[in-house]
Amino acid sequence: MKFTQTLGLLCFIGLFTTSLQAQLKKGYKYLKKGNYIEAITAFEVDIFNKKGNIAVEAEYNLARIYFNENFEEYELEKAYQYAKSALDRQLKLKEKDMKKSQKSGFGKLMLENYKRQIVNAAYNKAKSEDSYIAYQYFLDNFDGPTPIQFEKVTIWRNQRGLEEIRKKDSYRGYENFRSRYKEALQTYTPKTDSLLQMFLFESFMHENGWNQYNQFASKFPNNVYVKDSAAAVHFRPIATSNQLSNFKDFIIGFPNSVFADLAVRNIFKLTMDGTRLGDYDYFVRSYPNFKEIETLWDRYLSLYIQRKGKESATEFIQNYPNTPKDILKKIKQ
Repeated sequence: MKFTQTLGLLCFIGLFTTSLQAQLKKGYKYLKKGNYIEAITAFEVDIFNKKGNIAVEAEYNLARIYFNENFEEYELEKAYQYAKSALDRQLKLKEKDMKKSQKSGFGKLMLENYKRQIVNAAYNKAKSEDSYIAYQYFLDNFDGPTPIQFEKVTIWRNQRGLEEIRKKDSYRGYENFRSRYKEALQTYTPKTDSLLQMFLFESFMHENGWNQYNQFASKFPNNVYVKDSAAAVHFRPIATSNQLSNFKDFIIGFPNSVFADLAVRNIFKLTMDGTRLGDYDYFVRSYPNFKEIETLWDRYLSLYIQRKGKESATEFIQNYPNTPKDILKKIKQ
């Protein structure tokens, strides 16, 4: 049961419960014995105590229990909500009750610090899990992170979220993700946002075809591919070409265009589909940092030796001193 539902039920019960004396002592007694369930029951009664300072202390102790890893129902979110509620309640106490609360050690600073400890624990938990779900859960349920924590979690959420969507590579998935996090993407992860826009565009073209480019441009006028209109005019006619020369010429004309990356990937695909050694030589010399370059190196080496014989391996190394180490290992084997 979620915290808000639990608290609502307790409020209902509290209307009919009259605490003749504070249950705090009983709660502390159970805590000392490690009887957490009984302690919770005792402290829950005092959430509704007319003496506000007692209610603050009760909520703080409930936070302590749920923040205790020895408790089988350890739950950071619930601990955080009780700590937050205790602090909010403390700030609204009447002067008399506030003094009592401070005297008992439950002042504003103490409660803020404890709340911070829970947030830090939740932050570290999300970081250790390192997933889109964990980061989004943190942002949804812990509204007290430091600016640095918020920024980092938002960055990680954006990055891991895009990685998750990439697995499905769906146009709708990219569209929905960017629609939901557009502002955060632009503010905290502009590079991730650019990648997302690229994947959105490419998946749309893959699913609908280049003849639907105008439809995409009309729907997403600010997409990086649409804004680069001059390059788009020249790339669209060659988008599905099987001629390497078309993409090489395009890159010469528009080397800094977002379409240049598409052109390089087309060159990679066409090179891998073929067996011309000259095409492989061109690629490894022109794009040594391409993400999938080792796959191409591997195929190039196989073709090279197949074409020129096993003794040509030494020649290959001499011609390409920047051959990746993993490829060199295969030569030595």
